[in-house]
Amino acid sequence: MNTSRIIRMAVVAIAAFAMSSCGQMKELQANMDQLKMQVQDLTTDDDQDGVSNKFDAEANTPANATVDVKGVAMDTDHDGVADHIDTDPFSANGAKVDAEGRERDSDGDGVPDSQDMDNNTPAGKMVNFQGKEIEAPASAAIAASYPVYFGFNSASISGSEQRAIAAMASAMRSDSEMKVTLVGYADKQGLESYNLKLSERRAKAVMDALVNSYGIDAARISTMGKGASEMAASDRNDMNRRVEFVRSN
Repeated sequence: MNTSRIIRMAVVAIAAFAMSSCGQMKELQANMDQLKMQVQDLTTDDDQDGVSNKFDAEANTPANATVDVKGVAMDTDHDGVADHIDTDPFSANGAKVDAEGRERDSDGDGVPDSQDMDNNTPAGKMVNFQGKEIEAPASAAIAASYPVYFGFNSASISGSEQRAIAAMASAMRSDSEMKVTLVGYADKQGLESYNLKLSERRAKAVMDALVNSYGIDAARISTMGKGASEMAASDRNDMNRRVEFVRSN
């Protein structure tokens, strides 16, 4: 075999190898591009809720919402109002609520419909915890009024607890001479010195609500804190974190 023929065969072989390698490189690049698209599809999370678009059943969740594994905003009490806009995320099971998750109180007496045994209480009347009108002297009515309850280590008033404050404001508007003392309490968790200050903050928070939200004259209200000195229930800390209304005149 002469030299020129050997050279031609070598050139042909090299060209064939180059063409084969080029095809493999193109195939490899195509596979890489496809893999990148798949990775992007799995990691893209437009609403930034931690669930990728591919698996997100609610693709426009607000930034402050907590979601489940499917990306749907959590609704702890199953009342149809997502937790991030629910002012009372622990409504009673089956209770009817408004657009903000507050349980309905048809007669505005401060007792939610699910607990109210009289849904037609006249405006301004004092009721007990069952929503029944109280026919008693004003001082006794104050003692029987529904306390304002608070969360653990908190002096913030939840939306549901505004009912008790609204009822008290109504009673004070009906009786312009009435003055009240707001007595705050705490549970036994933590230092007593801290709980005393916390109970005072709770009483002050209720006073601020009566004055700022319901227009009651601050001169008719006084506050005091008793810490964990008087337990409403020995085994229910949630019932001990409260503010009670006491008539002071």
